[in-house]
Amino acid sequence: MRMKGLWLFFLFFPTLAGCTGADPKPGSQPTDCSQIPAAPLEINELAAPRGSKDLAFDKFGYVTGFDGFSLVRANLAGDTQVLTTADFGGEGPDGLEYLPDGRLLGASQNQGVFTVTPDGAINSLLPDLREVFGLLQGPDGMIYAGDNANIYRINPQTGASAVLLRGQDYPELGEFRPRIVNFTLDYSTMIIGTHENQLFRVPIDADLNPAGDPVFWLDVAGSFSGVDGLVVDVCGNFYVPSYPDELYRITPDGVAHLYHKWSGPETFGHGVRWGTGRYGWRDDALYLPRPYGDFRVVEVVTGVPGRQAPEPQRGDAHLLSCRAGSPGSRASGPCSETPSLPPLWPAGLLFLSTLWRWRRREHGVDE
Repeated sequence: MRMKGLWLFFLFFPTLAGCTGADPKPGSQPTDCSQIPAAPLEINELAAPRGSKDLAFDKFGYVTGFDGFSLVRANLAGDTQVLTTADFGGEGPDGLEYLPDGRLLGASQNQGVFTVTPDGAINSLLPDLREVFGLLQGPDGMIYAGDNANIYRINPQTGASAVLLRGQDYPELGEFRPRIVNFTLDYSTMIIGTHENQLFRVPIDADLNPAGDPVFWLDVAGSFSGVDGLVVDVCGNFYVPSYPDELYRITPDGVAHLYHKWSGPETFGHGVRWGTGRYGWRDDALYLPRPYGDFRVVEVVTGVPGRQAPEPQRGDAHLLSCRAGSPGSRASGPCSETPSLPPLWPAGLLFLSTLWRWRRREHGVDE
């Protein structure tokens, strides 16, 4: 009977437990923020990835960017796939961000704010927002963005949007055109980069709503076109690309350091994203597309991990069955992502114990 019970247990337990994930993110050691490198440890140009103004990492080890014609996905092994082709206008999408349900969110001059399904279908979300630059997913699952005029909160599921802050409401700040947004490490303050290449601080409440007026923080030297990216590391430092040839690191107390100077616009990294720490992408490296350098992507190793994007929810595109197929395909995706389930081995042991006790009573064996 014990063998039969064990047989039943091992028959049903894999079904209860579900599929196993691939390439889990490795653990990391705490960072000594008092001893971080003053300059990049390495700078590497990557072979396969392409990008223009922004990049987006998916859950399958691919990064998506614009190659001058199409949105393409590429991994570090050299596999490249065309996700979709469209007339985006300008130099391609000015903002990209993967949503937890597997769709790619984008913003471009011709499309406005749009989504792309894993099979490449483009769906309009906010067609009238045509000047959005940069897209940021907040810990609440909402998208935060600027358009050189306002700061918006966007619901990526419904397309509803709200203006959180209008530049024209603050004439005392002079030329104040909010372009890009991020948050301090503790999400207590919104940081706004402007078209005038300045950074402002805005206090926020627990719901990420502005709780006060914008306050000037600092000037970022060098740019002809505004703040071109804004990310934060685990020590609270911000990294800001500044056209035509500079990358700045800004300390939590507002001191700007020239972190790296490129040789010219053709090597300049325009947008900036942190690697995921999975599938070979370093979590202590910045990845920057070069729109004026054949759309190549460059890796800048900082030695300091970045703050990773939050995962407030999970959707059907990542609750995939164990079937072979093209990474990211809704119809035939690989078992690359594991549904978030509680440990189920106690339930299996309870089932086995109950079955064993029932059979002993059935045969008249006393407990």
